[in-house]
Amino acid sequence: MLELARPSHSGEDGNREVRQARPNRREIASNRKPTRRIYKDAEDPGIVRALLVIILTTSQIVLAADSVPKFDVERTCLPVATMGGLPGRDAPACRRNEQDARNQLKGDWSQYSGEDRSRCVDFVGVGGPPSYVELLTCLEMAKHAKELREKPKTETVGGH
Repeated sequence: MLELARPSHSGEDGNREVRQARPNRREIASNRKPTRRIYKDAEDPGIVRALLVIILTTSQIVLAADSVPKFDVERTCLPVATMGGLPGRDAPACRRNEQDARNQLKGDWSQYSGEDRSRCVDFVGVGGPPSYVELLTCLEMAKHAKELREKPKTETVGGH
């Protein structure tokens, strides 16, 4: 176990002081000097506060990754609007479909594995603006594929 001596004051030139850690049993037995160095700044309350801010910020980023991503639906539906579309497949219908898919994702987001969510979010961003409809389709396919893999083989063979 690493034991520290009481903190010393910084040198007159303002540089950080480095203290040697107390040697462990192996170092004592071999007459070697300790190889670990401990910086006294690690005991500074300012550093502890900074680390706390970093930890809290990181946890917020992780929480944000655990929610439905925000896509620009207007950008997703722009190609439909510029092509004119077919009856029932125009820009307003595209926006409705995207909003319906987002609402369904909001309700079902926690039922998908983190691995599937991450993979599908990355996948729908390839080749153009991401789409909630594509994301929902990807997640549903991944979920059903996992269910099929988990079923006993006797249930999947022959359609019974």
